[in-house]
Amino acid sequence: MKRRALLFTGLLLLMNTSFGGGSNHRQLVLVATARAPIAAMSNSDVRRIYLGLRDSTGSQRSVPLGNRSDPLLYEVFLQKVIFMSARNYERQIISHVYQTGNQRIVMYDSKGDLLQHLANDPDSVSYMWATDGKVDSNLRILQVIWEGNVEE
Repeated sequence: MKRRALLFTGLLLLMNTSFGGGSNHRQLVLVATARAPIAAMSNSDVRRIYLGLRDSTGSQRSVPLGNRSDPLLYEVFLQKVIFMSARNYERQIISHVYQTGNQRIVMYDSKGDLLQHLANDPDSVSYMWATDGKVDSNLRILQVIWEGNVEE
């Protein structure tokens, strides 16, 4: 009897993940302009540059741009790549700016403005859904930085 209950529970969980209400599979990608000399970087380097730190090589060639054009995208980026809530991330960034005197990471609420900045600065990188990155021929997807199911 226990075995049947476990099997039934497992089937319900499988059905929920396959046909779950409102959840779908997404990929979060790091992008740059098509002519950018930037290569792929580790996820820890992505996290480091978005925290205002140098990457593991000690250089600061990549200029991170924040993308808040989609609230779900921004939340997934913070939780799955930066591993912080929006509130803690803001505190961390402000603290780092005060300690080092560096500038804050520029955040874009408009996807059009973000794409324009990416096109004008080959050292800039940002993040977006893979479906958005594949549509624009002026962008190059550097790497997938997270993928999984999200609930909308």
